[in-house]
Amino acid sequence: MIKRFAQHRVAANLTMIMMTLIGLWALRSMPSQLDPPLALPLVFIDVEWRGASAEDVEALVTTPIEAQLRNLDNLHELESRSTTGYMGMRVQFQFDTDMTLAMDQVKQYVANVRNLPVDIEPPIIRRFIDYEPVAEILLTGTGSLT
Repeated sequence: MIKRFAQHRVAANLTMIMMTLIGLWALRSMPSQLDPPLALPLVFIDVEWRGASAEDVEALVTTPIEAQLRNLDNLHELESRSTTGYMGMRVQFQFDTDMTLAMDQVKQYVANVRNLPVDIEPPIIRRFIDYEPVAEILLTGTGSLT
């Protein structure tokens, strides 16, 4: 093949021109941004139980919810934190997961948890949303803040 290109002057030049044109077309049609948005496949679950110790929150809220969520489809990582009167959980999915279905599945699994304490607040289930800053304001002066 190299011998044929070396003997045929037009074929090598034509191939190089075609490759350059295809590269320019691909470069023009390729999406590019300075800081592209990244949709992380995360779901957060927050449960508040006023007055409960961290051990009670762990045993009566965190453990049953974790046991239920371990059966989620495309689950990558499950991380929870129990403190006094509060439980926070981060559910991370695989990157190719349909997050609408995953969010519905998380809501359904949390709703299926039985024997949760009666006096807890309803679980708050939300997706991760990456907000881009629009503007920043810096105020300086010699007077007081008021």
